[in-house]
Amino acid sequence: MAPSVVTDDYYAILGVARTADADALKAAWRRLARIKHPDKNPGNPDATAEFQLLESAYSTLCDPTRRRTYDLQFPTSPASKGPTAGTYSHSHASTANNQSEQKNCERESKRDRLHHEKQRQENDVFEAKRSLNRIVEEIKKLDEEAKRDIDEAGTWWGFFSSMVPGSQQQREERSRERDRRVLNRIAAKRIKETELKRQIDKTARLETILKGTQDEINKITVEINKWKEEQAAARRREAQRQREENARREWARYESEQQAAREKEAERQREVRRQQEEYAKRERARREEAAEAAKRASQREERMRQEQREKAAQFHERFRYRQEDVSCRHKRWWTRVEGPHLCSNCSTRTTKFALQCPQCKRIACASCRTALQTGGYRDKSKKGI
Repeated sequence: MAPSVVTDDYYAILGVARTADADALKAAWRRLARIKHPDKNPGNPDATAEFQLLESAYSTLCDPTRRRTYDLQFPTSPASKGPTAGTYSHSHASTANNQSEQKNCERESKRDRLHHEKQRQENDVFEAKRSLNRIVEEIKKLDEEAKRDIDEAGTWWGFFSSMVPGSQQQREERSRERDRRVLNRIAAKRIKETELKRQIDKTARLETILKGTQDEINKITVEINKWKEEQAAARRREAQRQREENARREWARYESEQQAAREKEAERQREVRRQQEEYAKRERARREEAAEAAKRASQREERMRQEQREKAAQFHERFRYRQEDVSCRHKRWWTRVEGPHLCSNCSTRTTKFALQCPQCKRIACASCRTALQTGGYRDKSKKGI
């Protein structure tokens, strides 16, 4: 299986030079592990990936064989091909954020160096104060010896010892010895006082340096805390932006679903109305067809009844007119009757007018009137009889 291609600059991830030894790699890894641990960055969604990349960088560079292989693959820093996880930023983070994080790493490295320097300076101050106390104790001891000699000379024991018989030379020797001790104590005290003054100055100077180091550490700590607060605020803003973006997406999805539901409901309502309209249309058509059929049936029945009535009327008319024809000769002037009428002789229906006998009131067409006046019958129903 081919080895995986590494595209991240592990030296830049750890913030060390390419010539860094194992101790420098370990110190940088510990410092960054405390900063980049996922438990300390709960608001960063990429904290786990960044911490894993940090572990990968340290495990690669602390192993001589793997580090040699990595250096052969990347004799110089690999060219950046866009934002990657090795830059300890989001894929969309800007270069300014990367530079700010690099500066903060430099500040933390400087603070660590200052802490080590502070410990050394505190040890120097402690040693200087211990030497100062030793000199003070020595001066105090010299003062006590001088006071003891003075006290001994002023006591009865000193007086009697001076009166003890002996040679003049021995007494002078003791006096010179006492004077020599006094002079030695005075010289030693002067030397100790001079040394005390130098030690006081040295202690004050070391305390000033220590105070300056502590002030520098406090200043860097304030800057680091300020940067952390800014990063925390940026993460909060990013989290808030993501929440708002998620809320907007959820709202847009909800609106889309509601719009789809409304459109679906509107489509269903349109389909229901269409079905109702089709049903109403079919019902109207069915009722119209039923009404038309009933009307045709009624008209057919009416025509049949009318035909029956007309046939009965024709029969009665022919029977009545034939009875009247025996006494009426139809010689008078027939009056004109406007409108359609049925001829009582030939059963023909006239369209405009008919003629009526003024005596027997018989209605006939013009042809049948002439035939009746001449004494003949124009009866189509009896032709051939």
